[in-house]
Amino acid sequence: MHTTWRLPPHPPHPPHINLSPKHAPSHFPPPPPPLFPFFSSYLDRRRDRDGPAGAFTYEVILVDDGSSDATARVGFDAARERGLDTVRVLRLPANRGKGAAVRAGALVARGDRLLFMDADGATRMADLDGLDAALDAASIRGWPGSSGSKQGGGKAAPPAAAGAPPPLLGAAFGSRAHLAAGAAAKRAWHRNLLTRGFHLLVIAVAGPAIRDTQCGFKLFTRSAGRALFGNQRLSRWCFDVELAVLAARFGIPIAEVSVGWAEVPGSKVRLSSIAHMFLELCALGVGYGSGAWAARGEAELVADAVGQGG
Repeated sequence: MHTTWRLPPHPPHPPHINLSPKHAPSHFPPPPPPLFPFFSSYLDRRRDRDGPAGAFTYEVILVDDGSSDATARVGFDAARERGLDTVRVLRLPANRGKGAAVRAGALVARGDRLLFMDADGATRMADLDGLDAALDAASIRGWPGSSGSKQGGGKAAPPAAAGAPPPLLGAAFGSRAHLAAGAAAKRAWHRNLLTRGFHLLVIAVAGPAIRDTQCGFKLFTRSAGRALFGNQRLSRWCFDVELAVLAARFGIPIAEVSVGWAEVPGSKVRLSSIAHMFLELCALGVGYGSGAWAARGEAELVADAVGQGG
């Protein structure tokens, strides 16, 4: 039985999906202990449903972004229970922001599909089915214009490695846009004003194609993830917008999929953080708009990783 999780001969890892839950800043409470059973119960059902042994495997990477709470302990307990092939904990020495944590997890992931999600469990794992189907429909084989067109900041499309099939490229972004009207009715007027201003600036920088860039539930093919996260520069709030900008530059298709969302106590964005978002968006627009930030192709990123022993 063929499944969408089957890997080509390279890289030599069993096919599996990577879950890289990004850790909230240290002033938030740690993920509750039921978090990993919540992941694994769904993923175990997927493994049983999607074919014989070996056709679907998964790993969960918990990125501890320099927290001072019990986040790492929760991850270590899960790793002891489930095994290191299933759960890994990546501890960063200092808090560098959501974007840095997600990037760190994505770059050590071993799966042929990479999912990152918020560790607060605001999104249902069952919504992964919708992202998975959308990614199947949206993905393309080979870099657009690989016969010689330009992309990624003016560079030629990266060639496939000798003997390797063309890479599968695509992304599926979870979206809460269908919930926007209800959320606006519950927010204070000044937060609605800031939210509208932020979205207008996102459209100016990344275009109107993606209605909700900030939802913490996104799925990527391996090659798309390597190219996007390998080029990511922003470390905090607006790295999601940068991923959308980079995808457009590389010609990587993005499907936007409506997902369920539950507000989690303690996960509100502060007003000071919104100001930081505006600064990041301005830096993003100037950096890519002026050409000061050039995106490197997948082949160059892979060569660098091999040269560094990665």
